[in-house]
Amino acid sequence: MTRRRIVPPLKPATPPSTGQTVTLGVVVSKKNRGTVVVSETGQSCRKSCSFGFTQATTITLTATASGKSAFAGWGGACSGLEPTCTVTMDAAKSVTAMFVKRKKK
Repeated sequence: MTRRRIVPPLKPATPPSTGQTVTLGVVVSKKNRGTVVVSETGQSCRKSCSFGFTQATTITLTATASGKSAFAGWGGACSGLEPTCTVTMDAAKSVTAMFVKRKKK
């Protein structure tokens, strides 16, 4: 008589946890030339800031120039020249908002 070995069914793969906190670092390239507002928190950043979000959260950043400055674009996890950027926090990320002095006309 042959014995059969009973193998338990495979467990399904565990999906990645969405309860973990990941960090978003925000840097404003030129101090006092603009701000970045994180819409989900309502907080603004004028130099460098760090925010914690639950993994998989989608956040919106808005860059606003001040005084005689102009928004020049994004770097890092954001790109482009639009003043609004959306980031999905699937890992720790950093963003740079670049501002320049407006040229005289």
